Amino acid sequence: MLKLSRSAIEQYLSCQRCFILMYKHKVRLNMLPFTLNSAVDNLCKNEFDHYREKQEPHPLFIKHNIDAVPFKHPDMNKWRNNFQGISYVNEEENFKFFGAVDDVWVQPNGELIISDVKSTSKN
Repeated sequence: MLKLSRSAIEQYLSCQRCFILMYKHKVRLNMLPFTLNSAVDNLCKNEFDHYREKQEPHPLFIKHNIDAVPFKHPDMNKWRNNFQGISYVNEEENFKFFGAVDDVWVQPNGELIISDVKSTSKN
C-alpha cells in the first residue's frame, strides 16, 4: 500500500523525479528545517486554541466571511502530531493518505474545514 502525505503530493507536483526517487527507490533527499515556519505554525495553533475554547470565530473568519469556529474535539492534539496525525485508507486504489493537520474548523452545518498554515516566502 502506498502511503501519501500532503507533502508527498506537493513533492510530486513540484518534481516528479524527486518523488519517484523518494517513494519508489527510498532515496532520502535532505531538506532544510524551517524553524521560522514552525514558530508561525505554533503561534497560529495557540491563537486558534484560544477561540476554540471560547467557541467563537477567529477575527480573520469574520473579516473573510468564513462561517465557522475552530472545531473542538478530544483528538485535536493527536491529529496535529506529526507522528500520529490522521489518515484515510482507499482500499479500491490501494493507498493511504495521511498527515498532521494544523487546524480544523467547523461550519454551522457540521461540515469540517481542514486548515494548513503556510509561512513560506517565495520571490
